[in-house]
Amino acid sequence: TPKPSSAASDVYKRQLYLQNNELRSVPYDIGSCSALRVLRLENNVFSQLPKSIGKLQYLRVLHIYNLPALAKIPDEIGNLKMLQEFL
Repeated sequence: TPKPSSAASDVYKRQLYLQNNELRSVPYDIGSCSALRVLRLENNVFSQLPKSIGKLQYLRVLHIYNLPALAKIPDEIGNLKMLQEFL
């Protein structure tokens, strides 16, 4: 049986705390975590966010501050209609 990718295996998680980890990338399939309500990515070193982040239709909290290498926030962030806290 093939092993699911890291984000796909967490499809039912509601909160994902990845801050302060010196991450160099965010998995593209983060968008498959459809139940996600809280995503904390601050204080890492990745330079881009995957466009699939816009598929997190129930996301309410997104922290992406203190990311010195982040050049651009994808337009797909605008698809997050439930977002209440964006830092």
